[in-house]
Amino acid sequence: MPYEITEESTGVYVRHSGFSAPFEILEITAWEAENINDHHAYMIVDLSDVDADTVAAWTTDILQRVAEDETVKLPPDYLGRPFKLAFVSDSELMKALLQSFIDSSSRPNHDLAIFRTVKQARAWVAAP
Repeated sequence: MPYEITEESTGVYVRHSGFSAPFEILEITAWEAENINDHHAYMIVDLSDVDADTVAAWTTDILQRVAEDETVKLPPDYLGRPFKLAFVSDSELMKALLQSFIDSSSRPNHDLAIFRTVKQARAWVAAP
C-alpha cells in the first residue's frame, strides 16, 4: 500500500511513500468521510517520502477535483467545526500544488498549512 493511515489519540497521520497515484487522495477523502470523529482535531498528510513520479502525476486540476469531491463527501458538521490539516513536503513543486489545494477553500472552517517536517506539523497541530 503506498499510503498508511494511522489513527492517533486526537488525530490522524497519513504517510505516503513511493508512487502515490492521484486516485489515492480520493480514497483518503472517502476514509475521512467515514471515520473522522469529534475527538479528531487534526490530520497530518506526510508526503515527504513520495517519489518524483508522484509529484509529476499530481496537478492543480486533480487537486481542484479533490476539493470539489470533499465538499460532496465530507459531512457538513465536520466541515463546519475547527480542524487542522497539515501537509508535509520538502518538494517545492509539491508545496506549490498543495498551496493550490489550500487556496481552493474547500474547507472554510479548517486551518490548512504546509510544513517541511513532520516535527513542525506536529508542533502546529498541538498548539491551541
